[in-house]
Amino acid sequence: MSSVAQLADVRIEEALIRRASTDGGALAVEDMDRVVTYAELLGAALAARDLIVRSGARPGDQISVFLDKSLEAVAYGYGVWLAGGVLVPIAPTLRRQHVEYILSHSESRLLLSTEGKLRRSGFEVMPANLVPVVEVRAAESLPELQVSETSGPAALLYTSGSTGMPKGVIVSHENLCAGSRIVSSYLGIQSADRILSVLPFSFDYGLNQLLTSVRNGAALVLQRSLLATDILRNLRDQRITILAGVPTLWGQLLDTGLIGPDMAPTLRLITNSGGVFPVESVRRYRE
Repeated sequence: MSSVAQLADVRIEEALIRRASTDGGALAVEDMDRVVTYAELLGAALAARDLIVRSGARPGDQISVFLDKSLEAVAYGYGVWLAGGVLVPIAPTLRRQHVEYILSHSESRLLLSTEGKLRRSGFEVMPANLVPVVEVRAAESLPELQVSETSGPAALLYTSGSTGMPKGVIVSHENLCAGSRIVSSYLGIQSADRILSVLPFSFDYGLNQLLTSVRNGAALVLQRSLLATDILRNLRDQRITILAGVPTLWGQLLDTGLIGPDMAPTLRLITNSGGVFPVESVRRYRE
């Protein structure tokens, strides 16, 4: 394999490279008042890769990303893949004990985070004794694009730790590519779609939403607040067409008493993961 075109569906970052080259001006991510195109997202990911490589990462290294739902979380995730690393996305709600465990258990070479995020999560000092911390920021240069020609492990995803310490699962590039391809097909995701990203990127379906939006050139709207009323407001104000959730989310939205035919006039589908969608809830949502 010698060209980017030949790498299609072999490494997960190829979809972003391909999208930026064909539809670079299309809207990629909305993060509150920040909006980036696919070309700009690739540029941010390349800048992140530059910083990651200069910080000592090597192809095949596990690299943890501990950030709130944000444009930086997207760019640095792709930056890890562009650097040939294995992404370890840490759920932004985890506290110090679980974060330290994941850093140690995953044998991460670097932690991409911010001092503010770490302190809000219970770190009195930076966890440099466990792994070097790279302060997330805008890199100073955009290196030439080079893509690894090998596939293999792409991510190490950890459970929430609600029933004990988090458990990690290795996911290959082939797994992620196949997942985004399959979900794109059966949901019929289109470039005109606007996907509300509520689920964390550390959750497999939350990560899949990011990958399917890039694969199809859709816009991913990042939902930072998890308050049900804020989610409902964004469904309407942000003209969302696709919403993915888990059973607890559907219950919280129903509990607001605001669910109705005018709640989200542009919404064309919802999709559930992580548990059974109660029959009564399905009926009420269909109504």
